[in-house]
Amino acid sequence: MRIAYADPPYIGQARKHYQCEEVDHHQLIDRLAGDYDAWLLSASAPSLPSLTTYLDSLKVSYRVAVWVKPFAAFKVNVNPAYAWEPVLFGGGRPFVRYQPTVRDWLAESMTLRKGLCGAKPPRFCRWIFSLVNAEPSDELTDLFPGTGIVGREWASWDGSPEIGGAPVALKHRSISLREATHNSRVARWLDLPAAEIRPPGVSLDERDARAVVPDKEAL
Repeated sequence: MRIAYADPPYIGQARKHYQCEEVDHHQLIDRLAGDYDAWLLSASAPSLPSLTTYLDSLKVSYRVAVWVKPFAAFKVNVNPAYAWEPVLFGGGRPFVRYQPTVRDWLAESMTLRKGLCGAKPPRFCRWIFSLVNAEPSDELTDLFPGTGIVGREWASWDGSPEIGGAPVALKHRSISLREATHNSRVARWLDLPAAEIRPPGVSLDERDARAVVPDKEAL
């Protein structure tokens, strides 16, 4: 199966972030949908209506998956913040019943200091491979290589599905009073709810609230 992934400069952002000309997204979609057995396109939330309108005009079968960023960059005077990005995708290998069910959403924080604005995290890469039911023997073309992370993840990927959903580290467990106290202090310092400041491996489930803000008896 021939797969293409495109992570171009988002519409209206080419000069600002990459000092280059705008990408013609209509031509890009034509290439993705016409030349490959499976395709994926990263985009910004504001550009989604125009992209889906064009895809609908082509009568191309596609879906929209969502990358949710628990940690995201906030922009001045943009509230609510954009903390998610769509991934449009089409084609791919049919799934069979025994395969794990891949979620159409992924919660994974944005990357920092990767040398290029918009670089994707490794788990994101494995998730998009799984969205189209890829196999390591398939051929993947990264049309906008950027930092090269997609190609590196593809080269090392063993075919294990990344089903998406919440971060792998978020598992139910209790934490110590010392950790809980530290979280509460950090939360006050950042002016955030204590439940948003958790050490790696702590669930975001509300049933774990006591692990972050202990009962008075625990004190």
